[in-house]
Amino acid sequence: MEYSAGNPTTGETRTIVREEWLPSFTKNTPEIYELEDGQHFIWASERNGFNNYYLYNYNGTLVNAITNHNFEVARLVKVDEKKKQVYYYARSGENHMKMQLHRVNLDGTKDVRLTDPKFNHSTSISPDGKYFVDVAQTHNIPPFVNLMDAKGKQISEIAKSDMSQFNKLGFKTVEVFTFTSADGVTELHGMIHFPSNFDPTKNTQLF
Repeated sequence: MEYSAGNPTTGETRTIVREEWLPSFTKNTPEIYELEDGQHFIWASERNGFNNYYLYNYNGTLVNAITNHNFEVARLVKVDEKKKQVYYYARSGENHMKMQLHRVNLDGTKDVRLTDPKFNHSTSISPDGKYFVDVAQTHNIPPFVNLMDAKGKQISEIAKSDMSQFNKLGFKTVEVFTFTSADGVTELHGMIHFPSNFDPTKNTQLF
């Protein structure tokens, strides 16, 4: 897979990035973020077997790896070019289904996880990067919202879910389980949803 540039007048083209990594999966639509300086861009690649971010020059030169993890980065959240910092989601906890917010310098230094890996997170970062609103939850803990500082420390509680009616109606929360993949080694995580009237003592059939 190639990321190329073309001259619309002459039709001349050149390859900026070429992905051909035999031990990994190559997407034909990788995540790309163009920096405002017009000279660099952030490129997502699974070249080391895990999705990571790389800083490239438009002449095709790799400037540096922004992340170099043995877990998956998921999505860019905010790029602060003035502070030369990148915020991104990653599956960096023990359970890969729980998304975490990270911050790292563009040169790949000082990568820090800002959220609690016990929960799945969605966040909104303030324009100055000094605060972020964190919506956290798990399969059996309903969403709660906190205001956090730039170091990931809680400043105040904004809101939490009221489960009284949910419990009164007898609804069931999702259950999680683990299983081994086809290689016989890798542990995977799954979730199962039961109806509120589910009785495990009765014969059931899954479709």
